Amino acid sequence: MPRELRLDTGYVTIALTVPDEVTEDVLGSIGAEVTRLLPGGWRTGEAPLVDPDLRVAVASTERPSIRLAGECVLVGLPPPVLTSATLAYITYTAAERARQQRGLITTHACAVTTPEGQGVVLLGDKGSGKTDTALAMAAKGYPLCGDDLVVLATHPERLEVWAGKQVVAVRQPGVLFGYETKTAVHCGQFATPVVPVALVVRVGIHPSAQPTIVAGTPLSVTERLRLAENLARYITGTPTPLMLEPEVYAPVYPLDDPACATTRAAVIRQIADVGLCYLQAPSAQQAAGMIEELLCR
Repeated sequence: MPRELRLDTGYVTIALTVPDEVTEDVLGSIGAEVTRLLPGGWRTGEAPLVDPDLRVAVASTERPSIRLAGECVLVGLPPPVLTSATLAYITYTAAERARQQRGLITTHACAVTTPEGQGVVLLGDKGSGKTDTALAMAAKGYPLCGDDLVVLATHPERLEVWAGKQVVAVRQPGVLFGYETKTAVHCGQFATPVVPVALVVRVGIHPSAQPTIVAGTPLSVTERLRLAENLARYITGTPTPLMLEPEVYAPVYPLDDPACATTRAAVIRQIADVGLCYLQAPSAQQAAGMIEELLCR
């Protein structure tokens, strides 16, 4: 008999319906595995929900599926996947609809906080050096507040960064890019407060790079498109395959709506208002020093 639970993840609250095979033990095991890997954690409970941000109904199906029924997200998962950590990633991604409708966006980025309580957001493609730069800044006294995943929030008066993924994963030098397993690194102090964004930096670290930092505003059309693609990654479900074994099955989730698109456009406008810059450096340590110098101006 399906039952309804409360799920808190990614700073929204979901009324989650699950089938019998998803027991309390299964949910506890999943939560223990992923709560530090997802912004805002992943916690379930039996408390009744009067007005949830979103309703998600999960069922056992032969083939994976996801669709909308009114304002409820219907997810079908095969039994082996249904009781695995994939359930957490799928429900987190389904919740992106509610986040973006509330002005929150899951973003592929790293972030640190300044001693004055402001946020620095580090953007970049996979392997660009975001994590290494964030760790180098953390070593200088700028606590990390998210590796690879952070949540940006738009308000009429300011852009904010909310705490993201707490586990830091670092690529090992000398390993062929794209095939390596990242190594988890303890980042020490982790900042959880909501802070205003003071600076957005698109990072590029390469041993042969000449140290350069230039203004990226006003934003070019290309930069606006890059930002739009980044901010839409989780509403489309691109990073979250519905199956991990024996195949990867990743349809585009039909979760987007005009309110979500309006939120993404507002974040891009506020990034332009805050100021974006492009940075290249031969090492993460030098990049961290350049960012620190820019903050002190």
